[in-house]
Amino acid sequence: MPRRLSYVRPFPPKFLVSGPAPPGRVLNYVRRLKAGDYDTLVRGPNDPRNLDHWTVCFMVGLGLVESRLPFPYGPVTASEKLNLTGPGERLFQLLRRFRVSFPEGSGPAAIRSIRRTLESRPQVYEEVSRILLDSPSLVNFRIFLASRPNPEVRHDDTFYREYGGEFGIDEAAFNRVPSVLQMAQLCGVVPLSGADTPSEVVVRYSGSRGTGSRTLKARVRHEIRSRSEDQDRAIDDLADDLGSGVPVHAHAVVTLVKRNVLLSDRLKRLYGGRCQICRSTFKKRDGENYSESHHVVPLGKRGADRLSNIVILCANCHRKMHYAEVRHLPPAGYRQYVMINGETVEIHYSTPHRRFLSSGRESSGR
Repeated sequence: MPRRLSYVRPFPPKFLVSGPAPPGRVLNYVRRLKAGDYDTLVRGPNDPRNLDHWTVCFMVGLGLVESRLPFPYGPVTASEKLNLTGPGERLFQLLRRFRVSFPEGSGPAAIRSIRRTLESRPQVYEEVSRILLDSPSLVNFRIFLASRPNPEVRHDDTFYREYGGEFGIDEAAFNRVPSVLQMAQLCGVVPLSGADTPSEVVVRYSGSRGTGSRTLKARVRHEIRSRSEDQDRAIDDLADDLGSGVPVHAHAVVTLVKRNVLLSDRLKRLYGGRCQICRSTFKKRDGENYSESHHVVPLGKRGADRLSNIVILCANCHRKMHYAEVRHLPPAGYRQYVMINGETVEIHYSTPHRRFLSSGRESSGR
């Protein structure tokens, strides 16, 4: 039984568990708050000059808006205008790179659309996720998942009441807890439901402490008794990629290994087994070109096991990406660059791969 962890409670429960506040509305409100684009702060998002006060309450819990108690309701004077916090300001600067209004629906399609937009700039998505995951509301939700004997996340009233009850929220849990859950989905901590769920593989928490890399590899190899060479290598790569500080279930990594091999094979065929950085390879004994797959945003840093986050590299470039001083640079048009030990190199994308990524589609690799 995992040790029960202590929750972070810098605000009253109405801020830590609030809503309904879909992720897209939260991101749009960051821009509106910065611009002072509102006159009232009452319940309901329909008035274009109003900010829904439950959404703003949730933004306080996300550490994006300064807390002012008593919280203002109704007409807002110039002196009562709300301010973004430091993390809120950083989020605003990141969102300025996107000239779109984010969909404000609460379903998987809207969240998936927002993720596709943010993931078009992997480093931006990683930073946005880090800001949100470090907030009191999501820290508490992650503690909750890590503390439960059953790591499964369910979209039902029982689960909502279970989490809401931790903060004394019962009757309105069905309306307020989903906001936290949806934001966790945006950050890749919780899988999205819907028809294309197989393309979303998320490593779930199993306890308050991370599993050592060597132990995790042994557990996964125990569960996959009959392994291909590619699966055996994927176990090492994925366990190293996750790092020792991420608490995971071995069976979740088993799923990850099997799916990662499918995705990697698809890209290896596309690039003929040649490195996307240096273009080199070598022939294996079976005559095939040797290459390895690499997650641009590591799984241990909430990166996704998706075609948009995987590149094909030679063994040398792959080790550099893990152990050298690496900094991903902003995209320049259709080109993606990375700085390795002070040297700028390009990650080359083929025309079919680039066209696939720009289409916004993902696949399980089957």
